[in-house]
Amino acid sequence: PQKVTLADAAKLEDGTKVIISGVVSNIAEKDAWSTQYNNMSVTITDATGSFYVLRTNTKVELGDFITLEGEIGSYKESKQLAQGATAVITKATALDAAANLDDDTEVVIKGTVSDIAEKDAWSTQYNNMSVTLSDGTNTFYVFRTNTKVELGDVIVVVGKIGSYKESKQLAQGSYAVILEKAPTEGGEEGGEEGGEEGGETTTPGALTNKFDVTVLPVEGTDASSYKDRTSEDGWVATGARVDKAATLTG
Repeated sequence: PQKVTLADAAKLEDGTKVIISGVVSNIAEKDAWSTQYNNMSVTITDATGSFYVLRTNTKVELGDFITLEGEIGSYKESKQLAQGATAVITKATALDAAANLDDDTEVVIKGTVSDIAEKDAWSTQYNNMSVTLSDGTNTFYVFRTNTKVELGDVIVVVGKIGSYKESKQLAQGSYAVILEKAPTEGGEEGGEEGGEEGGETTTPGALTNKFDVTVLPVEGTDASSYKDRTSEDGWVATGARVDKAATLTG
């Protein structure tokens, strides 16, 4: 069988025998390991795209780098790897161990994006960026990966070892698969503040607080200046007018 990229695999005829590799990027709940049938279905991703693997006989985990040999199949006009393929698993190399590898060694590493220097931010000209990965104890520099990631993302990166001024790094041209997105602002703390009290929102030109009263600013004033006003303020400040009154329920 020929080894092909996932993008090329998607162009092949059903029944074609292939070898494909990629990072396990998704395992749908319905596709998890079946103890009854001893198989599972996964989506894998490489630098060229993603590909669905139907019922591999090997139990794998999210983030594993796997190589499979099997036949191309189809389902509803979408290409996939047909049932029955066996996977060879490559686990991520620890960051401290990666620092001891020889240049040009192919490697898979995993960590959290802990730093993106301003000079290393995503380049729209070259479609790459450089980041520092952390496992909580050790860090490793990834030079110009082709995947756009964000601070706090948990990623798996596939590439080759390189060096710069005697320091090991991942060489230019790697690709990353995001396993977990960075938490968004206003997570747990914001959720509490957005509860029963303080759940209302302020939009430009109108304010609703504990009482259903709308306040509109006079032309030239900033609506945001009224966002913290309460019933004790009388609801109307200099430079504002009451546009509509409603029954007070508080």
